[in-house]
Amino acid sequence: MLDLAVRHAQELQFQYLQTVGNDFYQYYRSRPNQLYFIPLADDNGQKLQYVSVDSEGVAGYIACDIDRLTRTARNLEAIRFRRSPEYSADLFRFMDLIFNRCGMDKVIWDVIVGNPAEKFFDFIAETYGTRIVGTFHQAVMMQDGRLYDSKYYEFWKQDFMKMHELGQDAPYIYKGGAVNE
Repeated sequence: MLDLAVRHAQELQFQYLQTVGNDFYQYYRSRPNQLYFIPLADDNGQKLQYVSVDSEGVAGYIACDIDRLTRTARNLEAIRFRRSPEYSADLFRFMDLIFNRCGMDKVIWDVIVGNPAEKFFDFIAETYGTRIVGTFHQAVMMQDGRLYDSKYYEFWKQDFMKMHELGQDAPYIYKGGAVNE
């Protein structure tokens, strides 16, 4: 179930702290310093912040910045704290929320090249019309002090709606696993 992050703030912060030092999540934050908590906004004026909740509690966090003037969502964040089919479904629900409830026309996000999630995003691009905008070389410094390439994606509402009308839901049919798998 997709729910507001602020409603689950304490559990979200606990789950995040459990992952912060794990090398598996090294690609989640694209900056050399490590945040010890996820800053939660007071409202949804500029940022959407949700959690995926299953029978065991908070399974993941999904967020993005929104620009209502250009009807663009940017900086998609997605982190899964444990394997959960609900999390994969909630990724799709979050995109639906961005396009249909918040009225955005497109979503722009990037992934550090080498992140296991890159395969998932490339699958979405090949299958559903998400456009790979390009790769910026040595654009992001991670905690190890090295510079990494960053690949950018763009997903338009009309492509999402076509996918939805066909009854297709990328997270359910992706055979390579979901984000952060």
